[in-house]
Order: sequence, then structure tokens, then C-alpha cells
Amino acid sequence: MNEKPITKQRTSGLQGELLRLLAEATPYDNAERYARVEANIPRLEAESGPRAAEYVRIQLELARTSTSTDAAIERYLRLRDADVTLDYVTLQAANEIARLTFNNPRFTHEQNDSHRRMAIELARRLGDRRGEVVLMSNWMSALLERRDLEGARALERPIELALSNLSPQERESNLIIELRSRYAAHRARLHLANARNAPPEQRQPHIEQARSLYTEAVALVRSVDHRRVNTQIEWAREWTSLFKDGLLPDATEARAIVEKAHRALDAHDCEPCKAFYQYVQSALLDARGDRLFNEDRRQAVELWKEACLALKESTASYTRSGHHFVQTNDEYLASLEAKLTMNTHPPRIFLSHKSVNKPRVRELKAVLNELGFEAWLDDDSMTAGVELTASIIEGIESSCAAVFFVTPEFTDEGFIGKEIAHAVDCKRRKGNDFAIIALIWGEATSVPASLQDYVCKRVTSEFEALREILRALPVRVGSAVWKNAPIRT
Repeated sequence: MNEKPITKQRTSGLQGELLRLLAEATPYDNAERYARVEANIPRLEAESGPRAAEYVRIQLELARTSTSTDAAIERYLRLRDADVTLDYVTLQAANEIARLTFNNPRFTHEQNDSHRRMAIELARRLGDRRGEVVLMSNWMSALLERRDLEGARALERPIELALSNLSPQERESNLIIELRSRYAAHRARLHLANARNAPPEQRQPHIEQARSLYTEAVALVRSVDHRRVNTQIEWAREWTSLFKDGLLPDATEARAIVEKAHRALDAHDCEPCKAFYQYVQSALLDARGDRLFNEDRRQAVELWKEACLALKESTASYTRSGHHFVQTNDEYLASLEAKLTMNTHPPRIFLSHKSVNKPRVRELKAVLNELGFEAWLDDDSMTAGVELTASIIEGIESSCAAVFFVTPEFTDEGFIGKEIAHAVDCKRRKGNDFAIIALIWGEATSVPASLQDYVCKRVTSEFEALREILRALPVRVGSAVWKNAPIRT
């Protein structure tokens, strides 16, 4: 890498105006800003020459790219070695490198951390003290998201030192005030992590400190709608998590903070913030339902239904804004709906078999239904016109167990492999709330490798099959009662 000194130059006039448009773009107005910049590049070239125009083109290309970390690094190095490098190149280029720190299997955490160190070093060489604070704050946020608490704590001292090196004017700039707010929120999350790891009698001081830091974080950005609302919702999310984890005695404080976040949205029309709020509202309703379940099952189910509705609204807002959290919401909604199904319908059991074995499996289905289960068979449970694969996946997803009848005919013609794969995925996500049961029947001699880690029993009759299914299920068959006994709801 070329280590020649970097010349920091300041811009004014049209070039400075165009670069400021790019630097201040948000996900909600970036398309309009990018179009304005592109339309004015020919004018800039006429007024200031091709080098200035090329630099703005590079910055525009950088701002528009959000899919390739490799390309971002390449552009970053071009910018680093350009003669016209500016003091806020660091913020634009380095943030683009770090954008895909999460959810990018091509890069390890170590590689992404290396990219961030490179960016911070460039900020120091530029003398860009604000850029250095920005990059370290973003890095701390990334470390917290991946739960690297040790790494996040290691950045506390460097960030405080970088903030102390800023001039009074820099410390009071809008950018640094927002970063001070973010840093206070980051420190609050570290205190909450300490609370979770502390003995019960030592948790309260950490929670008090986190409460104080979130209050400070919100106060710092009281005049910046987006940041203030986002911080308020983050605070609500963290307190919801405390309640869910049993670190708060009840939901009173979490509900009050969520309500503050809701009021903050009244004057801030922002789809991602609305989506974030609805997600947190859903999580709080879900946690309240869990806490209430043993006392009032019916009310718990109503809270879970409300949670599903809130989560669907969140997903709709994220979809409208093109946000990548849609997938996270979809996974959460699937788990919520499965919980609702388990507690509002008879426990469902998915029966996987070959067609030639259907008469025998039908007999088992009839007995399981008599026992209060809802046994799922493909031809009985599929609605006309529904795609086969989608219907089977829904059948497995809404079940408490998947039973595979391994017979000599049990060979993979595509669907069996998909059924097994989805059942294994359900087991991974649901843990003890889902069972995989392989019944080896007749002269079958081999079990698919993907089933061998689960319950595998050889049976010779329908009675033995029923016994093994009931033993392996994650639910208990109810006590016998007189048929004319009053039904409790």
C-alpha cells in the first residue's frame, strides 16, 4: 500500500456543495440528492476542471454502492491516494467499507475489524478528528450488535480520548453531538450487559447507570428528530429485553418507555423509525404474553395476537423503505405464529411417508386425532391450488413434531429431502419445543444420514409406532376425564 502523505484540502463553491449533498444524504432523500449531484457534474467540470469532477463522480459512485465490500475497499484506496483527498473522505469511504460488517459470510469479523482499523488510521493521517470519532463509534456499534462486549469496552477509552481532542467548536457541531448521544447509548448497553452477567444483588446499579445514560443520550439530540426518536426506541427495546429476561419485576417501566417512543413518532414521519417502533412494541407484547401465560392463558394469547399485528406493520414499513430487517421480522413472525398455533389449536404432528404406506399411516392419524392431536397428512391437509412445497413447509412449521416413516419405499425423490431439511431447521430454531422422530418399519435397513442424530426406533406394529411417537413428543397427553365432565376454558 502506498504510504505517501495525504494532502487535506478544503473545498468551496459548487464542489463543496455537491460533496455536502452526498455527505448529508439519508436513506429517505438519497435518490433526490444523488440525482442533483449527477446533474451538476458537467457544470462542475466546466468551472473547476476534470479532476474536481472526477473526484465527485468517485464519491457519487461510492455513495450509491451498497452491495460489494470488495468494490468499496478498492474505491477507498483510490480515494486515499488521490491528490484531492478531503477531510471527510474518511467518513464516506470508510463507512462504505464497514457497511456490510454483519450478514456478509465472505468476510470474517477479524477482516472487517482490520478494515475499520485501516479507516481509523487514515482519519488520523488526515488529521480528521471528527472522522476518527465517527469511525470508532460505528465500530463500537458493530461490536455491540455481534455481542463482542470485550471489544466494545476496549473502544471506550480511545473514543473518550478522541472526543477530548476535539476543539470546543467541534464538540458542539451537530455531527459530534449526535455521536456523543450514540456513545452514551453504547455505554448504556454495556452496563445492561454487565447487569445480565452480575449476581442478582449487584444488577441494580448497572441498570440505574444505563437509565441515566439513555436519558443523557436522548437529551443531547432533543432537536434532531431522527436521532432522538431512534434513541428513544432503542431504549424501549433494551428495557423490553430486560423485562423479557426477568431483570425487571413487571412491564410498567418498559411500557412507559415504549409509550414515550410512540409519542416521539408523532412529529417524525419516518418509515424505518415506525418499523423499529412496531418491532419493539411487538417484542413487548410477546414478552408480556409469556409472563402472563401461566396465570391467564387466554389473555396471553390475545397479547401474542397483538404482537403479530404489530410485527406485520413493522415488516410493511421496512418493506416500503427497502430495509434489510424484513428477513429478521419474517423469522420472528414465524416463531410468534407457531407459538399461537401451539396454544390455540390441538398440537399438530407432521407425518412424512410414501404414498404406498398411506393406509397404515391413516390408521395412526385417526388414533392421534382421538387423543387430541391434529395429525398432518399431505393429501388431507393441503388446500386445492396451494403449491406443494409451501404447504408442506407450513405443515412442518406449525407442528410440534415431524414423524418420518422409514420403510423400504422411503427413498428421496426431492420432497422427502426438503421435508427432512425443514424439520431439521425447525429443530434448530425451536429446540425442545420440536421433535424429529424416525420410525424404522418393515424391512427397511437404512435411515437417511440427516435423521440419524434424532429419535430412531424400529417398530413392528401400529401400536409400537404410536407408543414411540407419544414418548418422543414435546407435549404430554392429557389426563383421562369423564366424557360428561364439565369442560374448563
